[in-house]
Amino acid sequence: MAAVVGVIVAIWSTSHRAEASAWHSDIDAAIARAGDAGRPIFVLFTAEWCGACKQFESEVLENAAVQNKLDDFVLLRMDLTDGGGATGIAARKLNVRVIPTLLVFDSKGQSLDLHEGVLPAPFFIDWLTRCQAKALSARVTHH
Repeated sequence: MAAVVGVIVAIWSTSHRAEASAWHSDIDAAIARAGDAGRPIFVLFTAEWCGACKQFESEVLENAAVQNKLDDFVLLRMDLTDGGGATGIAARKLNVRVIPTLLVFDSKGQSLDLHEGVLPAPFFIDWLTRCQAKALSARVTHH
C-alpha cells in the first residue's frame, strides 16, 4: 500500500511540476493563468536564430535550481523568429530592443522589471526573487 501511495505522489508531483512549468505562447492565457494562480508572469522574448537565447535556454533555464524557482511563475515565451504578428506588436509596445529580453509582470499583468540579455543562473534566480518580492508587495498593496 505504501508503495502505491509513493507512486501516486510521484506521478502527481511530476504532473504538477509539468503544469507549473509549462510555457504559454499566448499573452491572454498567461495573464488568466497568473490571475487564477496568484503568481507573477515571467516573459522570455527569444528567437530561433538568437545564439544568446539558445545559450540562456541551455545553460540557465535547464538549471535545476532555476527550474525550481520558475515553478513560482507563469511562463510566457514570446518567439520573435519571424518578427511579426502579435508577438512583434507586444515587443514594440514593451520596448523590447534586444533578445533575449526577460520581463516579469504581476498576476494582473502590470510590468515589474525588465532585463536585456543573458544572466548567469545565480544572478537570474536573484533577479526572479526580487521580482517575486515586488509582485507580492504589489498584491498586498492592492488588497
